Amino acid sequence: MITYRGVELVVQRGTLNINSGRIKRQVHVPYSNQNHIIDEGRVPTTITATLIAYTEADRDEIEILLHSSEEGLLYIGDRVYKEVESGENFNPVPRTSEYKDDWLIGAEFIAKDPIPYDSSTGEPLYA
Repeated sequence: MITYRGVELVVQRGTLNINSGRIKRQVHVPYSNQNHIIDEGRVPTTITATLIAYTEADRDEIEILLHSSEEGLLYIGDRVYKEVESGENFNPVPRTSEYKDDWLIGAEFIAKDPIPYDSSTGEPLYA
């Protein structure tokens, strides 16, 4: 389960992906066997997941949340990401027939502050 802007969201098992990275540039020193790697900083962290809505009211609430352009906090376990916005796309589809009113919603979140923080202390988990 994750919490975005105070709303608890149920994540389908095995669908949560957290992608973070850095931009590095290689510079070759001419007429030598030396290269330099320049760290140009971190890119925003992208979090994707398939959310489960058990009722149409839940689905509507999630859609409103994902359509919004407001920033918020995203809690994943004992981590919190700050300055998070919902991504460009989401995809609601009805779940299989055995789950009559359930919906699966593919969602994307973008953390402009790419470093996760400890949710209990507020300290960054790494620099």
